[in-house]
Amino acid sequence: MHILLLAIPAVHAVVPAEVTRTQAPDAAYGSSIGLDINDDGRVLVEAGGVPAYWDEDGTFTVLEGSQYPSVYDLNEAGQTVGGGVDGFLWNADGTIAQTVELGTRVMAYRLNDLGDFVGTWHNWPYTTMQAFAWFTTTGAVEITGFERTPEYVWPSVNNPGQVSGYYRDTNDDFHCWYWSRTDGYMEISEVSGDCIAGRMTDAGVLAGTFLANTGSDTPFVWSVEGGLELLELPVGYWGWTGGMNRQGWVTGWGEDASGASVGLVWDGSGALVHEIRDERWPTLRFRDINDQGHVSGVGETASGHVEALFWSEATGLVLLPGIGGTSTFAGGLNELDQVVGTGKDAAGRQHALRWDVSYDTEVPVDEALQEIVTFVDAAVAAGTLVGSGRGGSADGRLAALVNMLEAVEDLLAVGDVDGAREQLLAVLDRTDGAPQPPDFVAGSAAAELAARVTELLAELE
Repeated sequence: MHILLLAIPAVHAVVPAEVTRTQAPDAAYGSSIGLDINDDGRVLVEAGGVPAYWDEDGTFTVLEGSQYPSVYDLNEAGQTVGGGVDGFLWNADGTIAQTVELGTRVMAYRLNDLGDFVGTWHNWPYTTMQAFAWFTTTGAVEITGFERTPEYVWPSVNNPGQVSGYYRDTNDDFHCWYWSRTDGYMEISEVSGDCIAGRMTDAGVLAGTFLANTGSDTPFVWSVEGGLELLELPVGYWGWTGGMNRQGWVTGWGEDASGASVGLVWDGSGALVHEIRDERWPTLRFRDINDQGHVSGVGETASGHVEALFWSEATGLVLLPGIGGTSTFAGGLNELDQVVGTGKDAAGRQHALRWDVSYDTEVPVDEALQEIVTFVDAAVAAGTLVGSGRGGSADGRLAALVNMLEAVEDLLAVGDVDGAREQLLAVLDRTDGAPQPPDFVAGSAAAELAARVTELLAELE
């Protein structure tokens, strides 16, 4: 027997969020750009063209050799990479840890948490670009095997040392590729069209987008073992990937023929689990996702104003405030829900910003009640929760329990918390396994139901 219980509407659709905005101490430089943030709250910035670390205590550490201003990535050890003439790995204290001298121009783009990094080099006069990986155990290794002549290459590396990326060839076509010291080089070509690849998880999964040039751009995930999997899209939309977390969840956006776009989140199986729309921002683009499934990105208003945004299932879309200018841009976010980005002031100057997002993580009482309802319904469907007694009396007792839960909902809706608590105590009496009063339900799920009711009672104290 399956009894579909009441669907209790949540009174709190979203949990209110508090946002604290902090501007980089860049007065000496006139402007700055926020590039990346790690889980210690360290921000990588370029201030007036000078690369620096900006820490939560306000410390601003200019990197050694700042005549080479281009920096790109920050790891959890507080290191960064970049370059210009030579490629550099900088220590957490801002000193140079490693220099790579391969050609006339060397650029280090991405690094992992072990200090391994990848980049490109070429000689002057410029002809074609080459790629390299630098490992703490072996030093620099040239990456070869490109099926066409690469004009530009964008690589990244994960903690196991697998390298992935994309390159543009001399015919202006883009190709995704993968390389490791054990697997060698391979190109990802299961779908026709240009290919743009993002970063790869430590499990060897990368996310990317096939650009079909016909309004049907397609997001995908790929791995050596699993091959290619296209990500689900809303009907009538094409889409792009933004970021991917350690669990393989992906964020990005979808666009329809009108040019409106929605924020998207896919789980580790490739299923579309969140499709976010908001009339305040007809255009949404999600850029990064942390391991909690929270997202940073941007929204564009109908008037063309670009605003930095945070999203979580609990809070919904949260506006990250700017500094009086025309636009703000959100980049990455960390596991503390700190978002890095850049905002323009009233004079049009750019400044690196860090937004700290916080909200009450306590589950609202009405949501906790809905979870109990969902649990009961699933247990009844599975046969692990049944009415006690025989025949019609068993069905009657199960229906009585449903009525008691409905009464709790009604009491909460009018603000009668004491009455709701008394009714829940009655529910507990009929589910706790004690001989008196007799229980209304039996089965392997009965004890779990009693435990959930006890937890909700504690929330009502």
